[in-house]
Amino acid sequence: MSLIASYLLPAAGNQVSQENWWVALDNTNSNYRFKLEKVRIILDSNGNPFSIGTIVNQTGVGRDVVFIAKLNDNNGGVKEDKEIGVSNFHVTFQDAIFDSNDNLFIVFWYGTTSSVLAKINSNLSSVAWSRQNYITNQDVMWERVAVDSNDDFYLAGLVADSGSNDEAVGSIKINGSDGLTSYKRTFRQDDDRNFTKGICIHDNNGTDEVFVAFFDTNRTNDSFILEYNTSGVLQNQYRYDFRAFDNKEDMEFGHIVSDGTNLFVGVAADSEGGIVKINPTNGNVLDYVMYSLVRGNDTDFLPIPAVTPDGNYVYLLGNFGATLELEKGWLAKFDTSTLSLQWQRSININDSDQRADFKGITATNDHVYISILTTAQGTSSEAGLVVNAKLPGDGTGTDTYGSGDTITIIYSTANSAVAYELNDGDSTIQKRITTFTDSTSNVVNGSRSVYYQDSGLEVEQTNRF
Repeated sequence: MSLIASYLLPAAGNQVSQENWWVALDNTNSNYRFKLEKVRIILDSNGNPFSIGTIVNQTGVGRDVVFIAKLNDNNGGVKEDKEIGVSNFHVTFQDAIFDSNDNLFIVFWYGTTSSVLAKINSNLSSVAWSRQNYITNQDVMWERVAVDSNDDFYLAGLVADSGSNDEAVGSIKINGSDGLTSYKRTFRQDDDRNFTKGICIHDNNGTDEVFVAFFDTNRTNDSFILEYNTSGVLQNQYRYDFRAFDNKEDMEFGHIVSDGTNLFVGVAADSEGGIVKINPTNGNVLDYVMYSLVRGNDTDFLPIPAVTPDGNYVYLLGNFGATLELEKGWLAKFDTSTLSLQWQRSININDSDQRADFKGITATNDHVYISILTTAQGTSSEAGLVVNAKLPGDGTGTDTYGSGDTITIIYSTANSAVAYELNDGDSTIQKRITTFTDSTSNVVNGSRSVYYQDSGLEVEQTNRF
């Protein structure tokens, strides 16, 4: 019995080239679904897309494992697949990134208190090393990973403080060559409940700077950005709130990216979500765009930005939030210089029993790649499908990709698909200088044995439409 089949969906409209595609990874055995958590799509230096997430209760293992599927960029078919996990533990995938030599770095949690960063050699042949980060009986859960120009890695996420059980903002620098720690930091104030959702490297005229984005639910969901140098010295800390914007109280920063000049952060405020443009030199808000009717105030569904390599454009992927539209998401493209809208689309995964979660995005200068988890044939905590797509950067495509017996994808080209409003954020998003505490963390960085093997994914490239 095959575990996973890959269904190849044809390119949009009259485009006979296979450059643009939708592909669904389908668990054909109902006992082994995908975990409804994180899924990412990233590219190596040769332009090969990699779809990465978590399989629930994998065959022969009896535990949740991370799957790694290397896709064919021409048609989305699976070229190679692996799985990685920890014996006798369920694991949950969080993030992944490549270094300049195409070594793959995977971040995942296992159990409830530890995180692992694993380095996988560029040909996917073996694990070079794997490092465990933990505090005894406390949570260490990395959410995101970034890589600098020297191929060293920076993790950001939750670190439970062993003294007061506060949830601190954690960041750690790992040497890419051997996995040893360069520095580890926590950032906290009493009674914090911090959710760290983003980290990026900003190139400031040849000098790498590290920016971390998070929000604190104990402070009416104020959001924050921290700036570190690559030695772990805190340079700046900024606090933001939305109280002047339609009397909104909640503001949640998500993932953060850099175009080489400015920073862009996915943001949610009550039932609205969008993107904020920030000056990295002083933390000032330059512009922002907000969408209504989105799943904005759910911490697992913050809008996700992705910048093109040339720095000229930024994409934003988000989820609708109305009760009857949980199967819908939206994709928008903006000019980075002015945040002017280039185009926007709504995406409806039609055959979902409950919802579709738009979770992963990456971009080239010509295309944008997205990943979606759907609960079609699944449950409220498990996904039946991982849908990956390669879409043209000019926004072309027809409304419907087909009506097969697995899924129907409606990719709407109407610019009226989602609400759009542009604001100059100088008066409505307030920036304040904070005085939180930054200190060396008591996180332990050790070794962790992982197993790594072929996943047994089958490729059935059936043209379903």
